[in-house]
Amino acid sequence: MRYNDVIEVEVLIEPESEPVNLDDVKQHLNLQFDTAGSIEFNDDDTKLESLITQCREGLEQYTGLTLSPKTLKAILRNDCGGIEIPCGPITGITSVNDIDGNTLTENTQYAIRGEKFKWVERPCSCYLAIEYTAGYDLNNLVIPAGLKRALLEEIAFRYTNAGDQQQQFASADVSLCTSALELAARYKRKSIIA
Repeated sequence: MRYNDVIEVEVLIEPESEPVNLDDVKQHLNLQFDTAGSIEFNDDDTKLESLITQCREGLEQYTGLTLSPKTLKAILRNDCGGIEIPCGPITGITSVNDIDGNTLTENTQYAIRGEKFKWVERPCSCYLAIEYTAGYDLNNLVIPAGLKRALLEEIAFRYTNAGDQQQQFASADVSLCTSALELAARYKRKSIIA
């Protein structure tokens, strides 16, 4: 039986930066003063930095997008042709290998189409390993304002609902807060892994 499938996606190189920084989060949360009365609030910097990464990962899982630039490897089954390379936007293809580990040559042995969201036109194969870079960055491909706001809303929710209250939401199996879901829904890729 012929079909397309995403067999596995692995992050080879984690992002070096996040789509929002600590100042963006503090401004969104309106954190202006620390407990000593200083104008600079830094009591929860470590917690906020951790939340930025956790919430970005949750939003990436929900949308099927890559919000921060990283290097990935996807194992794809492309029997029918036209399978989308997951976790776009794709910024570059590093290598395409067949089931035996042979590196394929672009245009003669494989063809990938599309701009930001790419798909494998050929070869039609039961196994392809593709290494690539993906994600929004500040220089070339700016993260959409709605996704950035969704990330800030999710961080704010997790920050203000920490501890016992968060357990209430965890037991309800809520993946993202309502406002983040509403903002991110229009960017969600119709993917079998997201």
